[in-house]
Amino acid sequence: MADLKAKRILGGTYTADDTLELQFTYTGNAHSCLHYIEIVSGVNVTHGGGASASTPLHYKAVDVDADSNGVIDYKSSTMQVYQTEKGTSVIKAVADLILASEVTEFNTAFTAWQDAYVTETIEEDGEVTHTIDEGAPDAPTFPEATSYKSGEITLKWEDDTYV
Repeated sequence: MADLKAKRILGGTYTADDTLELQFTYTGNAHSCLHYIEIVSGVNVTHGGGASASTPLHYKAVDVDADSNGVIDYKSSTMQVYQTEKGTSVIKAVADLILASEVTEFNTAFTAWQDAYVTETIEEDGEVTHTIDEGAPDAPTFPEATSYKSGEITLKWEDDTYV
């Protein structure tokens, strides 16, 4: 089971931009993880460099964040969010996760299906064709990401008054 938590670490009531710190607890290695936001209520909010709330973005860089085996740890990251106009917004951070173990399971099942139901033919000109045997079951499908959501975060952007 996994759990996603978020809190605001930069920004304030009198600015349009805020930075969220995300803590993501999951078991195993991640194959991929994309982040976006869900607007629960209020004015529109974008994230990253201005992507719409529902646009998934990868907040980690392979060349910087991956270990020597190419595995990226998504357990801690930051997300920039921007209110597009003054007002109050209630949002949730969302992470779409696919575990490496799910991809390994798919690869094993797909290879077994391919070995059992696909015939490979090499033509005289060197072209390779693959034919699925008649009556073969559908090929296994690549795993879909599981979505995890944080609790609600309230953002406010309003004017201050002179005193």
